[in-house]
Amino acid sequence: MTETAAGQALAQARNEINKARVAAAGGDTRRQGEYARAAIDYATTSLVDPAATQREVVAAHYFLSEALALDARGNTCGVELIDIEREASGLADEDQLWLRKVLRTAGNNINYARHRRGMESGAGLCARRARSLR
Repeated sequence: MTETAAGQALAQARNEINKARVAAAGGDTRRQGEYARAAIDYATTSLVDPAATQREVVAAHYFLSEALALDARGNTCGVELIDIEREASGLADEDQLWLRKVLRTAGNNINYARHRRGMESGAGLCARRARSLR
């Protein structure tokens, strides 16, 4: 079976996120941002692919939120609206297994709930921006 364009873009997004994490661990914020922005582009490519499956869309949302967090630039309002838990819960069991495999191979071993708590607790860029405007 041939991999879809969305699937290929997801693989690239995963690769760029991993490179951004390595750069972040090494303190190289310039490369971290470059890799993160490349991952944003690839994740978005998956999202706009009309042939993307629902599980590819959920994975793309996850990679997009990860990449936006790694990019750490302002003006990313809306990222806190990405609800991976809710999206993943709507997938068939087979698709949930696929999603876990994709995220695990990406080094995305963080817990969905912990990820969401971080966004809800005001750790998101929009929440910080809103507080700064008060």
